[in-house]
Amino acid sequence: MFCRRGQYLSRAKRNGGGAVAESFAFSRRLLIGSALGLIGNPAMGQTPASAEDLFFGENRYLPYLLKLRERDGPGLDQFSAFVGDSDRALRDVVGKSSLGADGVSIRDAIPEIVAASRDRQVVIINEAHVSSLHRHFLLRLLRALKPEGFTHLAAETFFNGAEEGYPDIAQYGSGKPFSPDYGYYTRDPVFAEAVREAASVGYNFIS
Repeated sequence: MFCRRGQYLSRAKRNGGGAVAESFAFSRRLLIGSALGLIGNPAMGQTPASAEDLFFGENRYLPYLLKLRERDGPGLDQFSAFVGDSDRALRDVVGKSSLGADGVSIRDAIPEIVAASRDRQVVIINEAHVSSLHRHFLLRLLRALKPEGFTHLAAETFFNGAEEGYPDIAQYGSGKPFSPDYGYYTRDPVFAEAVREAASVGYNFIS
């Protein structure tokens, strides 16, 4: 990422394998030392940022995750899904479905939804907030519905630009920079990818 490091590594490669190993060791010590310095020596007079500020302001997931785990309260299940801990995210919902399996046949949901949508103007998809897998399903469905003439994607999580300091998802499109501040669940990497995919195939966005 940094030019100086890249130049150093290039010189090391020309000097043989031992120098390459040394260069990585040097980089590691430098990064660890810098991190310890930041943790142990906050700027004089500066109030340490809260875990929430680090997450929402700097997209730093770990401090917020650790705080949620400490209190094991609301929000931990959803956030665990964001960081790929599906076992923790789904611990309170797995095996609790009231749907019976008697007389049920299993089919691929994507072609079934596409077929059912052909005389519809709107398709509404429910999902569990604690399951990133559901948001991955949305990504797949978006691709399948686009050839059927669907043009817009609306989501409860999207901010509409009326909230001060937050961007308007309606302004996002293919080739434009993506912002996690488009909504709370756009900070889930899986849902963020679904939104990027929707933009890449030509969807417009509604909040």
